Amino acid sequence: MFLILGLMWWQGNPVLAPTDANITEDGSISTSTTNTPKTAVSGSVTTKLPSVTKEGIYLIYYTSKGFVPMSLDLPVGKSVRFVNNSGGKAMRIGSTDTTNSPVYNALNQSKTVGAGGTYEYTFVYKGVFTYSNINNLTDQGSITVR
Repeated sequence: MFLILGLMWWQGNPVLAPTDANITEDGSISTSTTNTPKTAVSGSVTTKLPSVTKEGIYLIYYTSKGFVPMSLDLPVGKSVRFVNNSGGKAMRIGSTDTTNSPVYNALNQSKTVGAGGTYEYTFVYKGVFTYSNINNLTDQGSITVR
């Protein structure tokens, strides 16, 4: 019951753009907003929901505790930007697909990035893309493309 009510509430509220976001090391997104539409929000809001840029790019943050969010659902043709906010860990995204499929291995990042670095990938095929940080294989996530 609470899950249904929470989902209904969440769908009625826009996802905040990351321009005002402060991602903490535990993966929380803390923002300060002042909107003037009918559903005005002001003050400080903390959420673990995925952020989307104004351009429609989904954001996944790499923190000291792993990827936030750990799983994401998105339509085919959308892009994801991985942002290294770990405070010092190196990040390099790599597919965990064991079939050596070129579709899934296309997700592989060519070089490691440090703090503040980003990696962006556009999903042109449907499927479940599982990935990890090649530099720390215990940090994993998944993206379902519909």
